[in-house]
Amino acid sequence: MKRALLVALCLVITACAPRYADFFPYFDNGTKKPSFTMLPVYNDTENPLVANFPVELSKAVRNRLKRTGKTYSPPISQMQKELNGTTVKQLMDSSDLSVFTRFKGTDFVVLMETVECTVSPYARGVFKPLFSADIDLQHALVLSVGMRLEIINMKGRVPVASRMELVKTNHMISPSELERAEKQDPRALELVRSRIAQQLAQKIEETVCVKK
Repeated sequence: MKRALLVALCLVITACAPRYADFFPYFDNGTKKPSFTMLPVYNDTENPLVANFPVELSKAVRNRLKRTGKTYSPPISQMQKELNGTTVKQLMDSSDLSVFTRFKGTDFVVLMETVECTVSPYARGVFKPLFSADIDLQHALVLSVGMRLEIINMKGRVPVASRMELVKTNHMISPSELERAEKQDPRALELVRSRIAQQLAQKIEETVCVKK
């Protein structure tokens, strides 16, 4: 009995622990991993609810991709050096993809931008899909967030867009959670950021890991 409990405990610990604590450029068999340079999330809204999104969401997406061990991303300091004073907004708004040639030795460049953030009263069947929550539906609110995701393929002679998508999510929140977010509580909307990060990381990984 004790042995069975010990084995079960080990399995739980193994399952919960992250697979990788950092990015590594090669798989265990020595083959090179697909690589990407991820720029900081840019907030293009004036809504104070997402004021903390650029920093926190950038960390969350990067950490999710790090843990799977399927890709490699160079150090953030290298990305900052290659930006060389150019803003993420300038890169996102540029129609000339040659501006991304400044990023050396990477297969892809990833850009993310918060373009939409609204709060509405909950109404049954209106918001689809919806991340629900165990709160009173009469007072429930829905936070809708739109993220622009752009992935530039750097593997050819010239950069080309591999993915351009508006990722929209709807999240049921309570009035108290909204109040905490409005007061800039850094712990507010943590679950919302986690869900958005999961969706973005999945889309980035499935694009970067495609063999072409």
